[in-house]
Amino acid sequence: MDAKAAFTASFDTLKKNKIVIAPFAISTVVLIILVFLYLQISGTIAVLNKAVNLAEQYYEAKSEYVFNNYNLSDTNYTVEALSFFTGRGEYREGLVDYLENNGVFDDFLELMNTRNIIFGVSLIIIGILLSIYLSCASYAAVMLSTKKVKITYGNVTSIANKFFLRLIGVTILVAIIFILPLVLIGGAAFFLLGINRWIGLLAIIGFIVFLFYYIILMAIRLLFVYPLLFYENASIKESITKAFAMTKGSFRQLLIVFGIIYGISTLTGSIGFSPLYESFYNLFLSESFITSSILIMLILFFIVIWAVVSAFQTMFLFYSYIYFKKPRGE
Repeated sequence: MDAKAAFTASFDTLKKNKIVIAPFAISTVVLIILVFLYLQISGTIAVLNKAVNLAEQYYEAKSEYVFNNYNLSDTNYTVEALSFFTGRGEYREGLVDYLENNGVFDDFLELMNTRNIIFGVSLIIIGILLSIYLSCASYAAVMLSTKKVKITYGNVTSIANKFFLRLIGVTILVAIIFILPLVLIGGAAFFLLGINRWIGLLAIIGFIVFLFYYIILMAIRLLFVYPLLFYENASIKESITKAFAMTKGSFRQLLIVFGIIYGISTLTGSIGFSPLYESFYNLFLSESFITSSILIMLILFFIVIWAVVSAFQTMFLFYSYIYFKKPRGE
């Protein structure tokens, strides 16, 4: 398994087939639109704006007190000043009381009505289905590019339609493989804690160690589930069984691939998701046209960054599968 060759091939292929990033970008845009619809229609944005405005009023009142020299002799001044600069203690407690007295928490509770719950659940279901379908399209675009087949709307949607239900099945089965053993063993550990404190604590420590080991082990054993599904046209069951069989005895070798993919995911979160989330949040609270315009441009920029890194990550996974499957010496 030549991780360096897979990395280089991924970079070169993505450079030549920039259209591959389109499904990844569209997926992010769709999710942002769904979140925006919920926040706007449910009334959450209005409540958030009210909370932010009240927090700013509270901050201004406190800053006037702290920066007023006439208050230096007050008994409570030092505590108030430290609390103001750290944002903790009396400042935080006072802010919570101020928001509560102005009905912010009641406003948030009013948002938890039947209409908003049904609307939210509906959007979540729609979002999950659209996300899976666009994941199909993303995998299809990556697969076509690695096979040096021209990427068109027709062939990408054709593959996405073909694999949509199978991808749902594989995703559910993979989730069960990851979650079910952890739930059972974790439940047993906490059950022992109720019987005997020391035995329970040892069981919980053992469970935490097992948790990390099991997640890494399963992530490596199931590393090629999605490439197998698309490249081999495998069924749901075959994707899982072949992934286990293919990666048997190659833990150390594939740990490098897993580490690179995990590193790319971490990079994606730090340079893509976090700034995107912050820009998106600030856009909702912005009341200035210029600020909003700048934030929209930043959001588009971070969407492109997110899409490029995500496309490269998927490309590297697929090329790793190709190189891993090759007989040694080829």
